[in-house]
Amino acid sequence: MMMAGFSAQYAEGGVGHLRINTQEAYLQAQVQTATPEGLVTLLYDGALRFLRQARGYLAAHDVEGTHQALVRVQDIVVELNSSLDLSQGEVAASLRKTYEMLLRQLVEANARKDVTLVDAAIQSIEGLREAWVEASKQVLARRAQGAQGGPAGGEISAAAAGGASTAGTSRAESLAHA
Repeated sequence: MMMAGFSAQYAEGGVGHLRINTQEAYLQAQVQTATPEGLVTLLYDGALRFLRQARGYLAAHDVEGTHQALVRVQDIVVELNSSLDLSQGEVAASLRKTYEMLLRQLVEANARKDVTLVDAAIQSIEGLREAWVEASKQVLARRAQGAQGGPAGGEISAAAAGGASTAGTSRAESLAHA
């Protein structure tokens, strides 16, 4: 019976447990159905979520929580960086430099437990995310125009911009999980 299963799950973990399972299922569905461009956005969102968590842990003087959250952000940046296709030109090369700088900044923020470095990382990733979302919108508009018989040039490559391919979906999912 469905209700008995629900009750057992509720009794086992309480409301918070049920909420976490629901959030995880939602995120898993998002990752599995996302386009390569969407996966990049999810990774940026995950990085921002963990940076904000780190900021909260810093305010609470929770050294271990801060460390864990910043390590998760570092993992995401490493994934974005390792996914770059440098044969795609200047954008990929520029992103490589940005990700490497950001990674150094995150390591330093973690070592020093420095909120100003965390805030700077938040600002950097918000800027990257904003630029990525805008570029993705332009590509989608060009694709739609191309589907209607117009020119469809100007494609961006998720790999060139540090995106996970659909083959990297499970890696993106694990990085984006809270």
